[in-house]
Amino acid sequence: MELRSLRACACALALLLALACERAERKGPDEAVTQPSAPTASEALGPGEARVDVDEGGVTIECQAAARGLLLEKLAREGRFELVGDLDARPLTLELRGQPIETVIAALLEDLPYRAQWRFDAKTDRHELARLEVGEIRAAGATAAATGESAAEKAKRRELADTLRQQIRERREQDRGSEEQKAELAARREERARSQADLLEQLRSSNPEMRIEAIEGLDPEGPALAALLEVLRSDPDARVREKAAEQGGEADGFLACAGLLDALGDREPAVVLRALASLEFTCDETVLPIVQKHCDPATDPAVQARCAEAIDFLQ
Repeated sequence: MELRSLRACACALALLLALACERAERKGPDEAVTQPSAPTASEALGPGEARVDVDEGGVTIECQAAARGLLLEKLAREGRFELVGDLDARPLTLELRGQPIETVIAALLEDLPYRAQWRFDAKTDRHELARLEVGEIRAAGATAAATGESAAEKAKRRELADTLRQQIRERREQDRGSEEQKAELAARREERARSQADLLEQLRSSNPEMRIEAIEGLDPEGPALAALLEVLRSDPDARVREKAAEQGGEADGFLACAGLLDALGDREPAVVLRALASLEFTCDETVLPIVQKHCDPATDPAVQARCAEAIDFLQ
């Protein structure tokens, strides 16, 4: 009797094992649960955003459609080397981690000529990048005819913008001359520095009118530029962002240009119109692909018309 019970248990166990194996074999690839792949670091960033780190382990760059000139400027600051030459706004998407700086530079400038100069650091016992020259390096005996021709063509396209820039510079350079004027100017600068700090504090006001008033008084070419661009990017009131875009047109440099390009994606047509007007005097023809990218999906008639004018001006 006990023997029969043992045999019955063994048979039941074998049957269960057979059923389990059969079910496992029936499972196909369609039944497998696929987990969505996690986004890469560059995909997690928004368009135009970038992260640049330089440490003993190498260089890390993560960016999503970020302007190349902006990436190079960030790399120069982090790597503490001098950057000279013509910087453009070609959008790049990269994900480089712990790479030697020469590898990173080659990736950033794959389609441009460049020259790197190195120095030896006795403290770290290694060579470090001292200077990076971007763009065509002309020989002293370059043909004057070719140089003159390209300069004439560019001057024809940019004559109006250069004239306006010069007028702005002359206005800011006025009152410089005699010792008395210089002393007065120094006093004004000191007073202006204090007022700039007050205006930066005023930018934190909950009243949009107060923030607009602060923007009107800020110097867009001074340390306040970063605060001005942050307002242009994130202020909740479209009138404030529009005023920031207007002030951005009086700033020089790639950071101001990049901020105005980002503003072309603003949801308010008034902000986009003001940014288009300002970037004509802050940017150059290298930003045309980015301007075109923002203008193509535009549906507002005024924005479409202003886009066409800006593109024609920059060409």
